[in-house]
Amino acid sequence: MAKKDGLFERAKERIEEAKEALRSQHERIKEDLRFSNPAAPEQWGLDDLANRTGRASLTLDRTNQFIQQVVNDARQSNPGVHVIPVDSKGDPKAADVLAGMFRHIEYASRAGQAYDTAIDMSSRTGLGWLRCYPVEIDSATGEQDIRIGRVIDPCAAGLDPNSTEADGSDAEWGYIETAMSDRAFKAAYPKAKPVTASDGGWRAGNKVTVCEYFEIESKPQNTILALDADGIQSAYTEDEFWAAREAGEELQPIETVMAQKKRVRWVKMTGAEVLEETTFPGELLPLVPVLGYELWVEGERHLCGLTRRLMDGQRLHNFQMSAVAEFLASQPKAPFMVPLEAIDGHEAHWQKLHRGNPAWLPYNAVDDDGRQIPAPQRMMPPPMPGAYAQMAEFAVSEMEASVGMYKSSLGQQSNETSGRAIRARQMEGDTATFHFIDNLSRSIEQLARVIIGMIPLIYTSDRIARMVGVDGKHDSMRVNPAGPAVQMDRAGKVTAINPTVGRYDVRVR
Repeated sequence: MAKKDGLFERAKERIEEAKEALRSQHERIKEDLRFSNPAAPEQWGLDDLANRTGRASLTLDRTNQFIQQVVNDARQSNPGVHVIPVDSKGDPKAADVLAGMFRHIEYASRAGQAYDTAIDMSSRTGLGWLRCYPVEIDSATGEQDIRIGRVIDPCAAGLDPNSTEADGSDAEWGYIETAMSDRAFKAAYPKAKPVTASDGGWRAGNKVTVCEYFEIESKPQNTILALDADGIQSAYTEDEFWAAREAGEELQPIETVMAQKKRVRWVKMTGAEVLEETTFPGELLPLVPVLGYELWVEGERHLCGLTRRLMDGQRLHNFQMSAVAEFLASQPKAPFMVPLEAIDGHEAHWQKLHRGNPAWLPYNAVDDDGRQIPAPQRMMPPPMPGAYAQMAEFAVSEMEASVGMYKSSLGQQSNETSGRAIRARQMEGDTATFHFIDNLSRSIEQLARVIIGMIPLIYTSDRIARMVGVDGKHDSMRVNPAGPAVQMDRAGKVTAINPTVGRYDVRVR
């Protein structure tokens, strides 16, 4: 089907279009990742290393202490999602249940890992991602649930280049890639066509690129605007209108309009063919960006994280500390001024001096005639130029100033003595990087909006849904798609909800 309507070729063209639009951004991201890699930071250029052959080239990484400060602040923030009804059919009690269902989805997904990875990437490189997807939880009944996933490579995902919203909510299409080894690919798709090097960019060595592509499709649909018995106007599809009439609702039609009905098409593909195809449950793309610093220049979006702003200061620090180490290493051990008569017969002891640190050294205090011989004296080495150490500290200060995070913000002792002054100084550092945490909250809000829109299309049968309360307690609720928005017992306790009735939005606070 995808090839018949041009979806496969359109997807390939759009993916290439997005990659071309982000090519320079992706190059900066890869450089940032290599530079700030805590396991093996690459902070010296190849030309610099070549010019310093045989000389000290130290890498004393300080970038990660700034990045981890932001990430760990975000781990402690734990933003809460609240669901609110936005039309007359929605119910606040059903909204609370939906919020509890979202919290359970977070719990079952271990969503904290996805959030941590997203803000690590956004604070490190300027771009992270969140995603969600349906999963089958009962093969016997075919019941599905929703999971939140993390994206470990910020260059492996992309959205419509025409999107300008920070959370990507205005994007019409997007994609996310996964690299699979030949063995894993053949095991998962034994009948798939081979992907060759001629498929341009879809194969790297012995790995095949498998891509999920999402596209929002709009189709015109007749919509009936009608008043219910309470005089409240609502919009109905033709099927919904006549079903409500047959159920006994008093609906007075006002007019019929042509509205756009949206759906999300999903394909999993290689450069050679479509592997799978279906309609994704919902009307929004399940891929959400998490941004760091953002600036638009002449219509082009520029993103960066802390690494980009720390680079020059870190390079200067490495250079100066390497100069200090090089200076110290080039200094010989301070020599002794020794009269030859003083060590006559003790040469073996003095020759061992350069190989160790003996506790004592013998010498002759008098000559054969009984005259006193001056004691050996060690000469002082030349002093180390203080400018090296001063410049190294200056480089660290420049790093702190570039991101607005000073020593006290990183937990080091400062001049403040009172608790209030210390907290105020720490808040200044948190405020300087608060936009990273705020951007994550906005992206989680969009992710929750996507998931709340998926729930009516996933929970399509009468079933029990798990919930997590605001207090962290686990509970359950019946989902009855055939009933009213909220069903209650005689005591007024909610016993079931129908998520297909009413529209809901979310907010994070």
